Amino acid sequence: MRTAGRGPLAGRCLVGTLADGGPDDLAIALSRPELDAARAAGVPALPFHQAAASALPPAAAGAVVRVPSWRGYSFLGLLTWLLTGAVVPSSPVVWEVGGHPAPRTVHRRLAALGWRLEPGRSRLVGHLHVPGPPEPPQPRHFRTRLGRADLRLEADYGVFSTDEVDDGTRLLVQTVLDRLPPHPALVDAGTGYGPIGLALLANGWTDAARGTDVDSVALWLAARNARANGLALSLALDGDPGVGGQGTAVTCNFPTHADRGGSDRLLPPWSRPPGPPP
Repeated sequence: MRTAGRGPLAGRCLVGTLADGGPDDLAIALSRPELDAARAAGVPALPFHQAAASALPPAAAGAVVRVPSWRGYSFLGLLTWLLTGAVVPSSPVVWEVGGHPAPRTVHRRLAALGWRLEPGRSRLVGHLHVPGPPEPPQPRHFRTRLGRADLRLEADYGVFSTDEVDDGTRLLVQTVLDRLPPHPALVDAGTGYGPIGLALLANGWTDAARGTDVDSVALWLAARNARANGLALSLALDGDPGVGGQGTAVTCNFPTHADRGGSDRLLPPWSRPPGPPP
């Protein structure tokens, strides 16, 4: 549960953008590349999954948000909820919509959430006017059975397979359960919202599991799914499945749309001899 933050931040809260950021700002990175870019530019930064679970110092100078084009309009509600604790009330929030294919729809959706906006082609400047704090986000979710485990899984905001566990993941989990001996420590690379790691934990196939991904929003969902199902899934925002120590087994439902360079970066760490459990 998020609580009120510390004293105000002198600068701005930057979400999904650096926007000429400096040392007085705070960047909230939606992915590992965004986090690396902020750190390289000398801008203090937090990944989204940590910021959404933290008491942020409210930014006195407002916020700048780059609206992503592929996370769905429901993501605007999640960002609105985040910003209520990340900016000083009445401070301006700039929504960058120049790269979005439907900026007018973004404007309408934000207005329905309580934003009073000055319309523009590439950016919308506004203030939030609602009677109280926005309702906590309620991501799309479904219930499913994997092996002997019944799981409730949230899947939203552009993650892969939002309405049900995809056939490839389901086949991978069942193959592991049917054909491989249990392992003490699992690393699930590209964990997304966590179905593989959570399923193998829930079925008792592994005692400890860590999920890695470059999408911080997916990790936020994975953390919520772990809590909802009473399972301990540790998480790391990284593309290297070996970060934080290796497990004795690695799983990955490798995305079919990934390029050859992505697979070449992932495969070398898996070829290293297994290390001690994390």
